[in-house]
Amino acid sequence: MTVYVIDDHPLMRDALTMLIHRVRPGLKVVSVHKMNVLETAVEKNGSAELFCLDLQLPDTLGLSGIHTIKAKYPDVALAVVTSSDASEFEARCLEAGADVFIEKSNNPNQIIAALKDLLVPEDELPPKPTPPRTCRPSCPSAKNS
Repeated sequence: MTVYVIDDHPLMRDALTMLIHRVRPGLKVVSVHKMNVLETAVEKNGSAELFCLDLQLPDTLGLSGIHTIKAKYPDVALAVVTSSDASEFEARCLEAGADVFIEKSNNPNQIIAALKDLLVPEDELPPKPTPPRTCRPSCPSAKNS
């Protein structure tokens, strides 16, 4: 499986690739600079596990990149990674089919956490801590104290 990073800025493509490798070292990551080369890249490099999409590409308008990806690859996870403001775009992106909305201004640990939810199978995640039991005055251990 392959992760596709779709962003027109080379530095951002490299940064996302680095963060993806922190989540899953050795995972194949393919970078593309425009939507119009994505289909060819997928044909050449194999099926996708995740798409990381910048909203503001030279060959997209608004949410068109999300619509294009979801029409062609409906079962593949999609992370929108953008400099666009969450208050203006997050709900719209999620409604259009994105699985997560990540602002580029987030710190690396926040971005890694969001990517981990999409890239790490549930059975490989560490177990969630069990919440502590609440003991009320009627609890046997409370009566003995």
